[in-house]
Amino acid sequence: MAIKNPFGFLTGPVKKVKTKGLLLPSFLRTAVTRGATSIRDTTPDVTNTDIVNYRNLVSQKDVIKALGYTSPDISQAINTLIRFAITDEYRIIAKTFDGMIDEVATNYAQALAARFDCLPPDYDGFYTQTDLRSTSESLLRQLVTYGALSGELVLSAARVPSFIRAISVKDIKFEAKGTRAVPYVESNSGGASNKIYLDSPLFFFMSLDQDLDEAYPISPLTASVQPVLFSEEFKQDLRRAFRKAALPRLTARIDSEKFKESLPAEIRYDEEKLTAYMSSLITDLESRLNDLNPEDAIVFFDILDIKHHSAGNISFHENMKELRSLIDGNVASGVKTLPSVLGRGESQSVASTESMLYLRYVEGMQEKINSFYSRVFTLALRLLGFDVYCTFRYADPELRPKSELESFYSLKQSRVLEQLSYGFISDTEASIELTGRMPSGNFTPLSGTRFNINRAEMANPYSNTSVTPDGVTATKNEKDIKSTAPAGTRRSGGQKQG
Repeated sequence: MAIKNPFGFLTGPVKKVKTKGLLLPSFLRTAVTRGATSIRDTTPDVTNTDIVNYRNLVSQKDVIKALGYTSPDISQAINTLIRFAITDEYRIIAKTFDGMIDEVATNYAQALAARFDCLPPDYDGFYTQTDLRSTSESLLRQLVTYGALSGELVLSAARVPSFIRAISVKDIKFEAKGTRAVPYVESNSGGASNKIYLDSPLFFFMSLDQDLDEAYPISPLTASVQPVLFSEEFKQDLRRAFRKAALPRLTARIDSEKFKESLPAEIRYDEEKLTAYMSSLITDLESRLNDLNPEDAIVFFDILDIKHHSAGNISFHENMKELRSLIDGNVASGVKTLPSVLGRGESQSVASTESMLYLRYVEGMQEKINSFYSRVFTLALRLLGFDVYCTFRYADPELRPKSELESFYSLKQSRVLEQLSYGFISDTEASIELTGRMPSGNFTPLSGTRFNINRAEMANPYSNTSVTPDGVTATKNEKDIKSTAPAGTRRSGGQKQG
């Protein structure tokens, strides 16, 4: 159905909602508070930073956020989760409250999503990224880092949905108002502290595994903080121990008797002069040996004995391996990411199981993003005058490439078309399920026509993965023999027919 003006009407005045947004992004609020026009770059510089010192930051949220960018394990866990959970396809369906698809509202929802993806809020100037994928990446990082996500549906001056703004959970606090907990953000403007209340239907806040005894969400990465810091301490200790024990170094031994005999009598028999002379010699010798290049030669008298010193065959690698394995296990459990995803898998069979378990975890995180967008698009459609609710869903995460999934898409298409043939689903539902879009203008209604009942079974005679009706795998060679052999001698699954 064609849409001439999907954003040009409202059924009535919308009360108690602000246009142009409730809250500025965190970096803009900081600049306004300081009275500055230049926005500071607060990206952490970890070149010469000891990650272990992050334990002294102000709050647990600050620690987890800093480790999310500096710890290889936590950074890998967050980025892998985002790449898996945010797929390149999504479906939007608007339904009435009796469960029927509203085609007009669905068209409006899909047009609204296209506007969010492709158009800026307005053409007055530059805007940061507001497309759904960028917004989803920010929301999901918030969900993993802080255990919650929040955002608002920003309306234009005409009170029409303009874009979705992600809001940092870190600064959000709650205040009791009667029987409700109202979110707000503290802002210091002009030296005075004031509260910006987010008590609006346009603001959305969703937490992950919320503890009913707590008002604030808890990050799922909380359990990983101590193992990660312990891992960093271990790596630093290991680096120092390796340089001390594994790398060879020069040692110089001075024969004290020969040395004393070579000294003048006024030094040899004066303890103070002898001590000072020996200290001076040792200091000078250390300086010369430390400044040697690999190609430099050493010339010395027989009172010196210079050799390479190393730990020989002494090794504690087994103990270190056990400790390393213990730390890695705790880190993997804390970041909710299995060892195979972190690159520490031990076998392919275990990796397959771990990957499937990890996908279940990713799907749970993805559901939070789906629920957030479902609520946002539902409100947007209701503001536009539709008495519907909207469901938004990203495509399920997959480990296999799309080219390998084509055969599974064919099976899904057959199942959907069979349901359409019997009338179990409507033409609109089938079109959205198969293409993600509404039916085209040239579509012929097929629901309930039983067009699929007498369809001939399609088989690939040269597929080595095909299975015969009796459950025996038939190879290409066996199928060729079966198709050319005389009647009564053909084989089925390698056995002669009686």
